[in-house]
Amino acid sequence: KARTESEDITKTSYKVSHLLARNMKTYSDGEIMKQAILTFATECCSSAIQQKAKKLQLSNTTITRRIECISNDQRDQLLEKSKQFVCYSVALDSSKDITDTEHLVVFIRGVTPDFTVYEEYLTLRSIHDSTKGTDIFREFRATLEEAYLDPSKLFGVATDGCPSMLGANRGLQGLINKWRYENHLAPVTWHHSIIHQESLIANSLNMSNVMDVVTTTVNWIRANALNHRKFKAFLADTEAEYGDVVMFTAVRWLSRASCLKRFYELLPEIKIFAEGKKDIPQLGNEVWVVDLACFVDITTHLSSLNRTLQGNNKFCHDLYSTATAFINKLCLWKTQLAGGVTAHFPTLSNHRTNGSFEICDLEVEICQHLAVLKNNFAGYFEGVISNSTALWVTFPLEAKLESIADDDPCKDELIDLQCSTTLHSKFLCKLIEEFPILTKHALEIIVPFIPTYL
Repeated sequence: KARTESEDITKTSYKVSHLLARNMKTYSDGEIMKQAILTFATECCSSAIQQKAKKLQLSNTTITRRIECISNDQRDQLLEKSKQFVCYSVALDSSKDITDTEHLVVFIRGVTPDFTVYEEYLTLRSIHDSTKGTDIFREFRATLEEAYLDPSKLFGVATDGCPSMLGANRGLQGLINKWRYENHLAPVTWHHSIIHQESLIANSLNMSNVMDVVTTTVNWIRANALNHRKFKAFLADTEAEYGDVVMFTAVRWLSRASCLKRFYELLPEIKIFAEGKKDIPQLGNEVWVVDLACFVDITTHLSSLNRTLQGNNKFCHDLYSTATAFINKLCLWKTQLAGGVTAHFPTLSNHRTNGSFEICDLEVEICQHLAVLKNNFAGYFEGVISNSTALWVTFPLEAKLESIADDDPCKDELIDLQCSTTLHSKFLCKLIEEFPILTKHALEIIVPFIPTYL
């Protein structure tokens, strides 16, 4: 009995430690949690439970040991699973901490023969010297060696767009390509951060006439503490819907839409507050306000797309669907605006109802913005869209054979698969045994690591 009770208490200690780590709390919070548990046990539980609560080990040192133990166990499990990978991809990103130490984070996605996909955090490596492509390549090689990962099974690498990553000669991309060529290994596929691409597309819009005024006004309101307090008090007195403006930060991609939307919704209050204090003629300019309303809707759509792209377990066919759907939406919105329909631009539509302008007055300008977005999306997402011929992996039984190249060895097996009536209900199991080329190609389509959270 004593041994069982001790095991239960230790198990609880591990679970609490894991809870703290998952919620990114400091390890010393374990001691506060123990005090809370003891308080509850004292007030609501029997003496036997109170004695168990007192034995619970949640000190800072204990929590540290528990988390290290959990981390090592998870790593061992991942390394054991990686032995079964048919192929794998990695995603890398580097960033500085508050001490200016560079850290390289590595994620791995591997797929087993039965199409089970594992996507996990692999390691975090500190770089204390320079952060050139050679330094990142050194840490990359060390990561593969320490994790006992077979380089021949590496199929794809995903990074952001900094020169040390993508340099063709001295960057990570060039060094990996050279390393694989010298060792007679197949070249890897490369993917650029999808979220970063979407942000670059948003920056391609000519929004300076709106953003400059908005950021200048917001900074004027919030830069001076007294002015900021007066503004918030003014909003409270007027019973405004919101209590403050939102600042825009270029490195926080979603802040643009939030900043513009809040500014537009507080525009009447901002205009009154600025009277006699700061000359901002654009606030009373109807054309400028309509531009603001238009950009509120466009950036809101981009933020919605950004959130859709975020997260793990995103595959090539998912991103292809998302990118092509948004491009088609841009074409639809452009056509609708040409006909005077603003259904997908609620802010602009509401301003149109309450204002005196007609959509035809701004039709050309708005359509130009949408055309720029469409062209840039088609360019930046060309790598994703060009993979449309590989989308047969999503619905292999319904795939169009003409979308596959004639010299692709998968085509013959795909024909056999589609024509086999007995395999339609259990094709995955049979796929591995009877269609090895098709299976390998499908696994290579699934495994590329499209980075959506770097």
